[in-house]
Amino acid sequence: MHLVVWENAAAGRGTAHEASARLVAEAERHGYDVERVAVDSPAVAADRARAALGDGADRLVAVGGDGTVHQALQVVAETGVAFGVVPVGSGNDFSAAMGLPRDVPQAVDRSLGPAERVDLLRIGGRYGATVATLGLSVDVTIRAERLRWPPGSAKYTVATLLEIPTMREHALRITVDGVPHDVRPNLVGVANTPTFGGGMRIAPDADARDGLLDVVLIGPSTRFAMLRLLPKAGSGGHVGHPDVQVLRGARIEIDAEQPVRVDADGECVGHTPLAIEARPGALLLAGARFDR
Repeated sequence: MHLVVWENAAAGRGTAHEASARLVAEAERHGYDVERVAVDSPAVAADRARAALGDGADRLVAVGGDGTVHQALQVVAETGVAFGVVPVGSGNDFSAAMGLPRDVPQAVDRSLGPAERVDLLRIGGRYGATVATLGLSVDVTIRAERLRWPPGSAKYTVATLLEIPTMREHALRITVDGVPHDVRPNLVGVANTPTFGGGMRIAPDADARDGLLDVVLIGPSTRFAMLRLLPKAGSGGHVGHPDVQVLRGARIEIDAEQPVRVDADGECVGHTPLAIEARPGALLLAGARFDR
């Protein structure tokens, strides 16, 4: 048996390397031949991982956060190779949605265990695991990446407060399974899983096993209303608000008067116009547990 460990050494403030070492030791105890792939250069890591899968690797395990998962998905999606995650990032939205533990020893055990199929997003030429988003959420991400203070997730709160005064509406045509909707939201989330942004429940009813995507449109909204609305999204309480609309479908096409950046799993995946589709069962995920 051959296992590829996809390691982001910078994740978890340096704890990823220790987690990888534990994974390697446990995998070798289970009889795996282990190859470690560092993601200092994502392109080089992807080439090495693809070569390993081409040589018959049985399993790929990502050690890191949602960004690491996103990178690894570009290699393992729709291959039938089992995929595991040891979550040591700051957000870990995908792992939380899949019922994977944050505790490293438990996560290691699950990553080597039985696997079941879950859905992914396909955005243009890339795969996504959680939520594709545009508008205010992307502006907040860009602003947060430029902030040197405060550290950790608090910088996203600061970035949100800084972005709301200049937030924009986006004139969009969103076509859901062939049905067009002309809308002017401030924020759009196309969700395979309920959460993004470190736990914001943008689409509380999204299910990565139903072959459908939840499209959440927030706005047009006033700045004051948005300040009151976004905190409710932490628990999913924004759904049902007059400024929030939820659509559902398998294929979502988004066009805009001007090109708008689209992110997925916190990574830029392109600009409008583009299509986002559900890919049912595209990932063979190890250790997932859902409330049944």
